[in-house]
Amino acid sequence: MYKVFYFLKETVLRFALISGVLILTIFISCKREKVSENGKTIEVKEKSQINWIGHWKGEGKREQLVREVANEYEFINQDVKVNLQFPENVYFFSSANGQSSDNEEVKFIAEQITSSHPKWDIIRLKDHYPRVAAYLKDPEWGKKYLVDFSEFPDFKEKHQSFVFNKEYKDANGGITIGPYNEGFYYAIWYNKVLAAKMGIQIKQFGMTPDDFISYIKAAHEYNKSHGTNIIPMFEEGSWIISPMLVNTMFYSLVGDYNEIVNPEYNPKKLEYLEKVLNVFEEIAKYDPLPRDREKVVWASTFNYLLDGQCLIYAQGSWMYTIWDGIDKVKLRNIVPAELPTFTVNNPAYIGGYKACWAVPENAPHKEEAIKLLKFWASSGISEKWARYTKCPTAVKGNITSTTLGFDQFEDYQFYILKKYGLHMINPVDNSCFFGERNKNIVIPVMDILEKKQTVAEVMKNIKRQIK
Repeated sequence: MYKVFYFLKETVLRFALISGVLILTIFISCKREKVSENGKTIEVKEKSQINWIGHWKGEGKREQLVREVANEYEFINQDVKVNLQFPENVYFFSSANGQSSDNEEVKFIAEQITSSHPKWDIIRLKDHYPRVAAYLKDPEWGKKYLVDFSEFPDFKEKHQSFVFNKEYKDANGGITIGPYNEGFYYAIWYNKVLAAKMGIQIKQFGMTPDDFISYIKAAHEYNKSHGTNIIPMFEEGSWIISPMLVNTMFYSLVGDYNEIVNPEYNPKKLEYLEKVLNVFEEIAKYDPLPRDREKVVWASTFNYLLDGQCLIYAQGSWMYTIWDGIDKVKLRNIVPAELPTFTVNNPAYIGGYKACWAVPENAPHKEEAIKLLKFWASSGISEKWARYTKCPTAVKGNITSTTLGFDQFEDYQFYILKKYGLHMINPVDNSCFFGERNKNIVIPVMDILEKKQTVAEVMKNIKRQIK
């Protein structure tokens, strides 16, 4: 009887011990998966996850590049899972057109960087730094809440040095928020087939304000004689591009880059501005804009130029990848042209370089997120960017801008880069017109185009506001 009891006791103890070992093994396997290869045991680390808010959804090869970077990074770093989500799938959408508004994105950014339990490791910032500063009532919020990539020597050596200059860092509160992959220029995009039908030849380079007026007038007269409703000059309800045309014409009259960026008010500049606004008052005579413009949503108009619904579509060079994703054949009929200027030797152009993403200091996987954005700053990706988007990049590589001769898009990029170099301005206020003290004075160019105000009325109001 005693032997039977001893045997049962020993069996139970052995079972308990084996069970404990099995449970421990399973637990460890959750942390480190064991894989047998040629009789050898290899330990595989538990995957860490980077939560990344992407950019450029629905923009053809730009979106493709973002997805490729995520996949390539995962392949190179087998112990990392990249959870790539786009703002359209993350933010709360309240607008009627189903798009996230800037206000929603600003609120999302502010909540993430100040949260005690943040989810996202890489956030999309775009040009929202000043809006977030206003929301938080803190112009230097970046230094408190974001990683400063200018502190990493390996990151700096992969960029063109100018992006670490004061003007670029000041745009983001005095820091470098991430890789400057995106270079861009604005352009007068036009449909060459439609232009030929109207009997006009639009200049790709060297367009003057008088030339520009003549194109709008030709479209207007074509509509009258053919009973059509082709939009001469596209504008939509919220993202107004005409101020970019105002700025470019104004720069050409000022004639000196240093004077353009001079923060002091110069009364002479009011004369230049009035001359520019007179151009738009002349354009207004020819019904240039879409009917019910205020109701038009930019994202629903991508096909307008491709389908010949408008003659001129002023926008950034990012439109190439959007149109490329819609219809490659029709895209052959689209030409980007230099913005109109009064003089041949214009000292500055509308364009620049952007850092789209940032890593919050409170990111759950901050170190991995930093590595991923450093990966973006590699020569291979910069070369892909140049090929895919036909836009420049500030990340060093064997190909960091397009080359002359392949098509009208590469011709344009090559010409603009060669002519203007680093004299690119991406205006965020009106300090170039009225000085730093008066930078928030509004120039209501759309009121002029829609005949709601005359140039004389606009100038009188502006002069009354100048301090």
